Amino acid sequence: MYIVMSKNWSFLGNLGLHIGLSKNYWENEDGDNNIDVFFGIDKELNRSFSFLLEYDSALNDGEIIKSVTFPNATKAAYAKFPSPASRYAMVGVFVAQAADGVRVAVTGATECAHRGPNLEAALSANWSPDAVDGVTIPVDRMNSDIHAGAEYRAHLVVVMAKRAVAAAG
Repeated sequence: MYIVMSKNWSFLGNLGLHIGLSKNYWENEDGDNNIDVFFGIDKELNRSFSFLLEYDSALNDGEIIKSVTFPNATKAAYAKFPSPASRYAMVGVFVAQAADGVRVAVTGATECAHRGPNLEAALSANWSPDAVDGVTIPVDRMNSDIHAGAEYRAHLVVVMAKRAVAAAG
């Protein structure tokens, strides 16, 4: 069960504050009978991108977070195609090569940021800008507006991936 309070303001886009309480009545195996407190803030930067920060105090008794780790990338870079008016990323692609594999993140092309599995597969086989030449990006979920149509954004994903891989080396 949980209770949430939220307040939103229109301040250079949507700005929201959230606070709540939650209690789990069904999972009692560890004897944890605490009420958890959570709060957060979200800021809409544009129609396609929001910044969200949440904190949840849901730790078991005696638990403490000691560290947060991320694998080191051996190669990584970001390339974006900026909007001529506002300079935001109409399409941005981040590529990283690490010991556990290749990751590709795409922003601006669809409603929300997402991974590029087709690009990841191509770059895992051959880490070079030319490796993404034959990759097809589906256009069915691409944004389409006065700045760029869905097909053009799909094309830009491949072009920005090539530029990011070239920059990463």
